[in-house]
Amino acid sequence: MAALRARITAGELLPGSRMPSRAVLVREFASTPTTVQAAINRLIAERLVVTQPRVGTFVSADATSLRTYGVVFAGFPLNQPPDNTFLSMLASTCAAQQALGARLTLYFGVTGHADEPDYQRLRDDLRAHRLAGVIFTDFTTQWLTQALWALFPAPGVAFTSFESAFPVLHTDDAVFFTRAVEYLHGRDCRRLAVISSRADATIAGFVPLLASYNMELPPHARLCHLTVASQADFFDPVRKYAYLLARDPALRPDAMILWDDSYLDYALDGLTMAGLRPGDDIEIVAHCNFPLARPTAWPIQRLGYPVPHFLTRAIELLDRQRDGDDCPPASFIDPLFEEEYLRQVERTSLTRATQRRQSPPRVPAPPAGAR
Repeated sequence: MAALRARITAGELLPGSRMPSRAVLVREFASTPTTVQAAINRLIAERLVVTQPRVGTFVSADATSLRTYGVVFAGFPLNQPPDNTFLSMLASTCAAQQALGARLTLYFGVTGHADEPDYQRLRDDLRAHRLAGVIFTDFTTQWLTQALWALFPAPGVAFTSFESAFPVLHTDDAVFFTRAVEYLHGRDCRRLAVISSRADATIAGFVPLLASYNMELPPHARLCHLTVASQADFFDPVRKYAYLLARDPALRPDAMILWDDSYLDYALDGLTMAGLRPGDDIEIVAHCNFPLARPTAWPIQRLGYPVPHFLTRAIELLDRQRDGDDCPPASFIDPLFEEEYLRQVERTSLTRATQRRQSPPRVPAPPAGAR
């Protein structure tokens, strides 16, 4: 059964093609007709093959495992993604199966320990060739390469900016920062502050770009990548930093980039406590994972990444690997402003509505024996 499934998922037996006869399989595997039929029955149950009476057994035209992908979440316990984050949006999008018509199997709390239930499930699914590829949503994938891929290789994609054994898919910091600065420059802003989860060296690297826009980002106006015991410990420093920065007229910026959606509410609290007027005293560009854009009383500009785009792009990369095509070692998702994202959603909705209207009505098949 595993050998036949592997041939189907690898494309050796193509959708719609006839399966080898039972007699051929009995000889090939030195097995018995009963065992061969049991294996075929399992593949039929998985919708990998179909049997047509008096005609034969064929690979399904819609072989399920050819469109089943694993999505591995290593950073939080079983089925409990943190709220209001990229991972929570990704998990809910996966659960809705909104990725190119694919089936997505989710694995939570996978850190490489053999006693983890979802690690065991992932191992078994890879061994049985039930997955056309695997998407890793966290940074640590090397252990999986060592523990699993040597035995059960499959296409993979990792959502990380670090080096990986698989093609990586991530955001381009330079494009995000450049687009944010261009917007703020168009609003006549000159003094910038940044609150970010990126390293200070990353932010400092953009200072020459700001000079070309006649903008400045002094060292005291960068709050970056604090080392804390937990993410929650970061929130109060963010509030205090925004308050102290905005309270002092000598330090106060006229623009701010909030480069992590987790910090948005806390930074806005600090600015409000300092008495700033939204939209008048300071312009804000805030990172966002669309469609997760929580409403605020501040007229801020959202710039971020549609989470479903990560899934569709990842599946495209997995399919290219499975088809034997070359894949770039790194691919990027482009940031969009909120109005760009909404226009894109509207265009997609209109396209789907047009396709539904143009689709011919489904005519039921005539009863057996009817002329």
